[in-house]
Amino acid sequence: MKKIISAIVCIIMVCTVTCVYAETSIYWNGSDTVDFHSWTEPAQSSGARWHIEWGSRTNIASNRRAVVRVHCGYDAASATWVYSSKSTAYHDYNDGFGYGACDTELRGRLDNRDSAQAPLIVNGSFFN
Repeated sequence: MKKIISAIVCIIMVCTVTCVYAETSIYWNGSDTVDFHSWTEPAQSSGARWHIEWGSRTNIASNRRAVVRVHCGYDAASATWVYSSKSTAYHDYNDGFGYGACDTELRGRLDNRDSAQAPLIVNGSFFN
């Protein structure tokens, strides 16, 4: 009986730790420097912070920057961030958008200073 209870507790702990952030795949290939394009499907925010883990096909560079922010519908759910490298830094949601308040999606575009370096290609995972 103790082994069964231990196994159940272990499974619950593993699920709790791995489910702290919901993972959504990201992909975009484009050269738009004005509009923010959706890089993910909408998914409910799961905490107060978000981050990106960039995939191997991402071609972000100091002269090919990605301008990124999280949206909840038409509203910006985070500040706008400019990536010139594959940073995995965590960022806060704006007040009222974290902890399951809405379905968030990652949106982005090529920095308008880098249009000659198009296209920007991004892939990886968005943890919201």
